[in-house]
Order: sequence, then C-alpha cells, then structure tokens
Amino acid sequence: MHHAQGHKIITGIDIVVPSYRVSDEYLMPILALQDDRATVRFIIVLDNPEAIISPNLHEILTQRRDVSLVVNASNLGFSAARNKGIGLATQAFVLLLDDDIIPSNNLLSFYVDALLQKPDAIGFAGPVFMPKPFNASTIALDLLGVTTHFSKPAYTDTLKWTPTANVLIRRDLLQQQLFDEDLQFGGEDIALLTKIAFDNNAYWLSVPAAAVEHPWWNAGKSQYKRMFRYGRAATDVILLKHIRPYTYIDFPNSIEWSVLWLLSLPAWVYLQSTKMAWPVVTLFWVVEFLMAIIIVVSQRRFSLPVAWQYFMHKIAREAGAFWQVLWYGKWFAFSRRMDAGFAKPHPSPFRLNRWKIVKGVLIVLGILFLISIRATL
Repeated sequence: MHHAQGHKIITGIDIVVPSYRVSDEYLMPILALQDDRATVRFIIVLDNPEAIISPNLHEILTQRRDVSLVVNASNLGFSAARNKGIGLATQAFVLLLDDDIIPSNNLLSFYVDALLQKPDAIGFAGPVFMPKPFNASTIALDLLGVTTHFSKPAYTDTLKWTPTANVLIRRDLLQQQLFDEDLQFGGEDIALLTKIAFDNNAYWLSVPAAAVEHPWWNAGKSQYKRMFRYGRAATDVILLKHIRPYTYIDFPNSIEWSVLWLLSLPAWVYLQSTKMAWPVVTLFWVVEFLMAIIIVVSQRRFSLPVAWQYFMHKIAREAGAFWQVLWYGKWFAFSRRMDAGFAKPHPSPFRLNRWKIVKGVLIVLGILFLISIRATL
C-alpha cells in the first residue's frame, strides 16, 4: 500500500455498497480497504431485511465508527439502494462497489494515485475480472461478450460508461442526478454514467491496476433469465433521450425475423405459398444455430454444448429485448441497436461484420436450396 509522506490526508472517499447477499466472503475484504492519504468511510445499504448476518460481520457493521449501515424495509433494487447510499455520502468522492466482488488490497491506493494525477476528472473506472471460463455456459457468455465491458478499463484508456461494480465518481456530479430507479431490469449504469460524461464533455478515465474480481454468476450455471433481463434493459435504455442519438437500425435478429414472418403470413396465403412459409422460418433458426457452431469453432474448439449455450443465451437476450418492445409498445426499438462504445452520434445503419456476412450467405444459399427443392416437386 502507498503511504504519503507525513500521512497527509488529501481527499475523502465514501465507499457505497448496496448489499442483498451480505456475505462475509465479499464484504470483509471491502471493509478492509484503506489508504493513508484518504479519509475513508463505508456506507453499506442492506437491501434485504431478512438477510442473516454473521456475528462477526454484524459487530463490524454496527460498532465501527467508519461504517454506516442502512437497512431497507424491503428490497428496493440496486438503483434505489445505491441512491440511498449516495445520499448519505459527504466526502469528495464516492466509490461504488458491488457486494459480490473481491477488491485488490491496494485498490484505494491506485484510485488516489489516479485522482492526484487527474484532479479534474469526472471519475475513474477500474476493471472487473471474471475467472477463466470453465464450462459450456461460461464459455458461451464469454464468446457473447457479456463480460467485455467489465474488463474494458484494463485495456481502454477512456470510456463513456463503465459497470458500477467498480467506479469512483466525484460526489458533486451525483448531487445533480442519480441512478434512474425506473430502469427496473438494468442499464442504470449506462444511463447515468453516459449522461454525466456527455454533460461534462468528458470521459471516465481507466485505472487498470484498480482491479476487482467477480465470480461467475450462480457458480457458472446457465444465465437465461439474466440474459432475458439484459435484453429488456437494452430496450429501455435505447429509448432514453440522451441515448437515442447513439442508436441505429440493424438487420433483424432471429426473433425479429420471426415476427416479420408472422406479419407476412397473410401474403404467403394470398400468394398460395404457405408450403414455403414454414421452411423459410425454419431456415432462419437452423442458420442461427449453425452460426453458433461456426463462432465456437472459430475459437479453435468444437463443442455442441458450448454452441447450444451460446445459441440459447443469445436468443434469451434477443427475446427479452423484443418482449419489452411488444409488451410496452416500444416499437421505436424494434431492430434498433445501441453503439455501446458511444463513439459518435448517429452511427450508420445496417452495420456489417464477418459474422453477419457469413449468416447472410447461409440464408441466401438456404433459400436457393428451398426454391430448387420446390421446383422439383
């Protein structure tokens, strides 16, 4: 740990941790964080009033003068819990940490070093590292890029947003706006941190050494519900006023193609081509699974279980996004994507990459094959 000469206090950091799990394994290392150059205070917002707290942790949470414990009467969700903790903060900076991360011992030292070098920054982002993928589900999630934004501060100098599992923010900026509690399914980190970055014409600065470790969700089990929720969150975020300029129309995914196919059924009937209708929609889903296999093979492995998990998690996310469009009538978001890097406003539509090209070729070949079969009947 770094020690400033004379142990001079140069800043103050309130560490805000919304906690549902209340686990000694994760909270104890967080509560051990210190740096001699900063006045450090902990604000733990217990968002599960029925949680069982170990005697040792209970003593720390209730007896230590640098720890404030807030117990919500009911589960309010992470946004509301964070907002409550931020409302109790009094120091220059707020460090937001999730309650299921393990920080490096020198986490605060690296952040203090960074704010000394860039005192006018809006805030700093530290990487969140997942363990190495170890089964079909975790390999599939990694291939899908689900963890990309968590680790991005390790290799990208500036960011327009970062997950709130590990981010240091100037508190005065949080007095102007907080997390959107209406975003029930997630995306509140994107919404708030991009807004702060845009309003201040600034970036979040990465601190690669200020790393934390995050376990795989549910010990690496399939995350279909999580992906469905992420899809719903993506639709909600796309509709936000300051996010809309960074969205674009894209080629429909398999869920959206299926919807368009259903809407086109009357035309198939009118043209007396219903015998082609079912093979066409089946083709889209067959190609989707073939793409999963191709993407897995491109990583120099062949595993049908990994391909299946990739396919299922991808479809779950796409289904969640469309569910939000359909159930709440948010048709602006249909076949619309967000440029998660926020490189520039009004990105070009119908972006191509090698996988979209391969998928398009497979679909064209499949349709030609279906036409040739029908011609022989």
